[in-house]
Amino acid sequence: MKRGAWLATLLSLAGAGCEGELSHPPVARLAMDPQYVREGDAFVTTITLSGKTSADPFDDPTGKQKLTFRWTLPEGARVKTGSVSAADLTIALAGDRPAPITLEVTDEDGVTGSATKVIGIFKP
Repeated sequence: MKRGAWLATLLSLAGAGCEGELSHPPVARLAMDPQYVREGDAFVTTITLSGKTSADPFDDPTGKQKLTFRWTLPEGARVKTGSVSAADLTIALAGDRPAPITLEVTDEDGVTGSATKVIGIFKP
């Protein structure tokens, strides 16, 4: 195949799956306070989790479209207020190990972005 024909074929194939606009994932922003709990906390400390500053700056720069939220919590975590499908919630942990928290944010196009942070443990 000649170079010109090869390039035309390559460009044709590259464009074959690119119909319509490209949707970008939203930016998941996970805030938590406190970031550490006492070892053996036994669900005493309330941890506030917030995803309300998450955004879809490329596809929705004005912030008018609704985002949906989904929190993935470590096994044994107790939800105190809110829910795992809310932008904000509070939880409590046993304090027996570091605890990863993941926030997934989905835009109206069904595209998802995520962020993960770990709640650490400190010894008193």
